[in-house]
Formats: sequence, C-alpha cells, structure tokens
Amino acid sequence: MVEIVETYEELQGYDKVATLDLGGTLVVEEENIPTHARINMAFGLSEEEERELYDEFVDEKGDLTDHLDHARAQTRALRGRPQANIENYAEVVQDIIDDRELISGVQGNGARSFVDKLENNGYHTMIVSSAPLAVTRPFADQLDVDFLYDWKDFVFTDDGYFDRVKVNKEAREGKHQIVEGLQELGADVAHFGNGDNDKSAVSEADAGKRQWWAANPDIAFEYAFQEARKL
Repeated sequence: MVEIVETYEELQGYDKVATLDLGGTLVVEEENIPTHARINMAFGLSEEEERELYDEFVDEKGDLTDHLDHARAQTRALRGRPQANIENYAEVVQDIIDDRELISGVQGNGARSFVDKLENNGYHTMIVSSAPLAVTRPFADQLDVDFLYDWKDFVFTDDGYFDRVKVNKEAREGKHQIVEGLQELGADVAHFGNGDNDKSAVSEADAGKRQWWAANPDIAFEYAFQEARKL
C-alpha cells in the first residue's frame, strides 16, 4: 500500500526518486476536466466563476503563481455554500474516479509498466498531484507506487461542511520546489508530467520529460524511460 508523504524530508537517504504527475500522465479521462474545477463546480461555482478564480493567479506559463494564495481565494469562494458539503464531495470524487482509468498501450507499455520499469532501475516512485488524496490514492495503490505526496486537499468541519483548501507550504510555488528539496537531500530526481504545473519541475529535475502521454502510450512511455535512464 502506498505511503503518504507529508514532507519531502521523509525521503532522506534515497538515491534516485521519480516524481510523477497523475492526471494525463498516469491516468486519463475522456473529458479531461481538472479535478479542482470539477469539485468547485459541484460545490456551486459556475464555470465562469471557476475560470476567473484560476485566471486571477495564473502566470504566462499557465501555472499558478502562488498555490497557497489561490487556495485561500478558493476557500473564500466556496465556504458557506450549501452545496459545499462532505456528501457532495464524496459523490464528485467517486464520479472522478469512475471517469478515469490507467493509461495503457497496445503493447502493454502503459502507466503500470512505466512505474515498474522505474522501480526496477533503482527509482523510488512518488506521485505529486494537485488533486486531493481521495482522488489520487486509489490510483496510487493500483500503480503500486512507493509514495503519495500530500500537496493539496479539501478539509471539512465536524458537521460535514467545507472548511478550507489546504496547501503544503513547502511546495507553495509549485512542484519544482519538491524536486529541488529532494535534490538538496542528495537524490537524483526524474520528473514526468503533462501539465502546466509540471514545466518548472521538469526543468529543475536531473532528468524528465513533459508530454501528452495518452496520445500514443507505447511511444511516449518509451521516450520517457529513455530520459529516465540518463541517471
């Protein structure tokens, strides 16, 4: 079973770490709507309100400039809405899980094969996703990755109403801070992901690749593994 990581310092002593995006990289869904957008709209935000909330904090690369400030604005927008409750949360989370599946290729070179190859070549694997743990953990367990980083999550009151969106402050600026933190601990880090919030992480990593893997998994995963073998 996957181990939840609260801080990258828990990986002290690991020589090689592969940090992996989830949505679009290891799992795919037909509509490809961001997880937070689906939850925000289930909690009562209109599509326009959800887009404005994102655009307020996005940079020219398409990533959020400050994930904590965005989470605070998200909290203000959602708190007090009657739809923002644990029952609706459980329903939309299950819908998201049901709509997604592990990426697989014709020759079997899919997400599970990629994780196995990384681990067979000395990597410890860790999923780093902005999606809450309720969404990411089932797929992390299916993929049998070593770790799941607790970056962002939804918090509820004892009465079951939405309270806040929490962000791990050591990655306030983005996934690249996790990569840099692991490197400071002495690890060689490979990062793989397809999102705007993966660009800086790929650039900072010792090896890595950003691409839309689901387009042709057999080729894409092989290219990614070739990059990983550089370490």
